[in-house]
Amino acid sequence: MKTDTTKRTPGPWETDFTRNYNAHDVIRHNGVIIAVLPTSITHKQGERYANAQFIIESANNYERVKAERDELAAVLKTAQETICMVHCGATGPRSKNMGGKHVKVCNIARAALAKLEAK
Repeated sequence: MKTDTTKRTPGPWETDFTRNYNAHDVIRHNGVIIAVLPTSITHKQGERYANAQFIIESANNYERVKAERDELAAVLKTAQETICMVHCGATGPRSKNMGGKHVKVCNIARAALAKLEAK
């Protein structure tokens, strides 16, 4: 599975609309400003607040979603190996039992796993 090399600020993130420390609304982590939400004439205040909340929830849920994705990849890998064993009598892509060819369902399972691992 690919790993991210870019470091991100871990959660929890929080909004600060007090403007005590900045002329704009901000998103903070442990008191440190990590994002500034500039005032815009095209966005109403409620919309800015909703957008800020969406950003925060996305960041705060990142680790949970990543862990669930990794768990799903492990389950899918086990399922793919089981499907190949049942349908082909093989565990690898070059099974002598099938002359190196897997049935369609094995290829679907393998493709799904590859797609998940590429993320």
